[in-house]
Order: sequence, then C-alpha cells, then structure tokens
Amino acid sequence: MQLRSFNSFLLLLCTTCIFLGCKKSGDVEPGNTNNGGINIPALSAVTGSVAGRILNEQGIPIAGSSITIGINTVVSDANGSFNTSAITLDKYLTSVQVSAPGYYTSFRSISAHAAKNYIVIILISKTSAAPFNNNAGGTISLSNGTALTFGANSFIIKNSGAAYNGVVRSFVNYIDPVVSSRRSAVCNQLLGIDGNKLYALKSMGMFVAEFETDAGEPLQLANGRPADVTLPIPSSLAAGAPSSIDTWSLNERGLWTKEGNASKDGNFYKMQVSHFSFWNCDIAVTPVFLNMNIKDPGGNNIPNVMVLLETSVTSGYGFAADFTDSLGNVSGFVPASEAMTMNI
Repeated sequence: MQLRSFNSFLLLLCTTCIFLGCKKSGDVEPGNTNNGGINIPALSAVTGSVAGRILNEQGIPIAGSSITIGINTVVSDANGSFNTSAITLDKYLTSVQVSAPGYYTSFRSISAHAAKNYIVIILISKTSAAPFNNNAGGTISLSNGTALTFGANSFIIKNSGAAYNGVVRSFVNYIDPVVSSRRSAVCNQLLGIDGNKLYALKSMGMFVAEFETDAGEPLQLANGRPADVTLPIPSSLAAGAPSSIDTWSLNERGLWTKEGNASKDGNFYKMQVSHFSFWNCDIAVTPVFLNMNIKDPGGNNIPNVMVLLETSVTSGYGFAADFTDSLGNVSGFVPASEAMTMNI
C-alpha cells in the first residue's frame, strides 16, 4: 500500500477502516473502553536511534540543550542538533525530555521504530510576570484574560519544603490550542491518561507556569493552598465548549494526567490547581494507533519528512504531527472517527 503523491487527503480515521498506506495497530484496538479510553499499551521495546533539532519559537537553534530519552542523555550542538546511538525505545510511548536555561522543560511522548527516528522539539521561552510577596498573595493577569490567584503564604521552597517569606518571581505563558505553531511547542500529539486508560484529547486551552524565589530557587504550592485559575476559551471553540470539562497536567512521560475539572463561566473556564506544570482543559475521546509508510512516485521510502494530520478549527483536537523515520515510517495515536486532512 503506497501514497503516490504529496496532495492533501481527507481521512476518516474510524475504528473499522483506514486508507492507503495507513493501518491501525491491531494490538491496541479499543476493546473494553472506559468512557472512550483504551488500555494503556504495554511496553513494546524496539532498538533504534533518535536524531533531531531543538529550536525556539522563532526557529533559532538552541545549543547546549539537554535531551534525555530513557536513561540516555545527549546535548544539542551549535545547530541545535543531536543524535543518539542505538538505544531501547518504546513502539507506542517513548518519553523525551528537553531542558535549557531560560526555557520551560519540554516533555514529549513519541512513537518509535526500529530505525533512526527524527524529531524536532520547540522550547517556549519563560515569560516573566509581575512579582508579588508570598506573605500577602496576589493575582497574575495576562492580556488575554488568563489569571492565576494566590492566597497569602501559598508557596514553600520546593527542594526543602521550608516556609518562604519573600518575593515570588513568576513565569506564566498561555498556549492557544488553535494556533498550531504554539501548540506544537507543547506536544506533537495530545494524549491523556486516567488510571489505566489512554485517551486522545481535544483542548479548550492550555497554560504553563513556574515560580521561584528572588534568588532563583524553585517554589511549589503548599499542601492545602491551591491556586485559582481563569483560562479563556478560544472563540472558534466556544460553541462546543461544555459547561464542565476535565483538567489535565503534563507529566514527565509527555502524557497528560487527569486532575479534576473546570467550570465554564462565560467565555472562560475556572479551576483550582494544586501544583504547577503545563495545564490543559480537555475533552477526552477514543484514540486509535495509526501506522503509515510514505513513498515517492517511484515507490522509494521517504525519510525525515513531516506528516501533518489536521482537523477543522472547530473540532478542538487541532493536529498530530511527526517525522518519518529512516525507512519512511511514521506512527502515532489520533482520535477515532475524526475527519483529518493530511499534508506531507
């Protein structure tokens, strides 16, 4: 089965058929579902390598980034490039962590092959918000209506758990799920876990926040001192925004973990958070695992090209994107029964 051109195709990713050169993986069929989830696939080890680039949101390479895949860590060069030797990867959910000074740490989950796998990861620069005194508490407000409110003495020193009485330095960024260039800086596919179930997620809004002392020590919320968060709903998604929605935080595996729920208030969602990370308001839906092989008109595999699957703006899912490996293969989880346009 082959893809014979680089035109756009409309795919209906249903649970019974996939088209040309694409197939669902039979060993992660939905089976017994729980509110649309599938069982988290067991580790399926493959031996391959990973190469890629680390960039900022302006496309400028970030040298000296630390890239950790499993127990393996490499550092990006002056071009933001990195390359690993042959290592153990997971066919379904390989975790990649990238950190660099001045940027939020990125956590990704990719589907890997027994070949050379290619990735590009974009890091988001930390945006400084107005500081406030921990003894008094305060509110951080962004221009788009995002707001984080803290009571008095909400923060403690993260590493020691000690009380903190000084100025809180804040870094907060809103991430519009409708703007592909911004969402791609967070994840190449939106996947959430709740218990032992895996979901595809349709985002209604995201943000990331970090806090530190005036001396640069990391802070965290004290037990029983949650923060109140107001998050705007993108206008193109407002019609499909439910009155109550699940909230999710990003874990170190690059997967979103279900936390609680948010309530709709006009054009905003309001929620409480007990810790800080990347946060997301999402509708959870059934995923399927999609495999594709990309060939040129002569039947030759095409390595290292981006495959982008996009939904309509009003869908809420947005897109899934990844690069073909050295054998022209690309895989990942996408929502079932969703019309998507494919571009290569």
